[in-house]
Amino acid sequence: MSLVGRSRHDLKKQAREELELGIWYEVLLFLLFLCPTVSTHMPVVTN
Repeated sequence: MSLVGRSRHDLKKQAREELELGIWYEVLLFLLFLCPTVSTHMPVVTN
């Protein structure tokens, strides 16, 4: 029973980590989409 409980806990932990990774991934995509828009409106940032 302890092994089942531990694996279930690990699955919860893994799911939480995957959720955070998904959030960061969406944030990165949003920034990648936002950067060209900002750069077109602000030609000062041309790095």
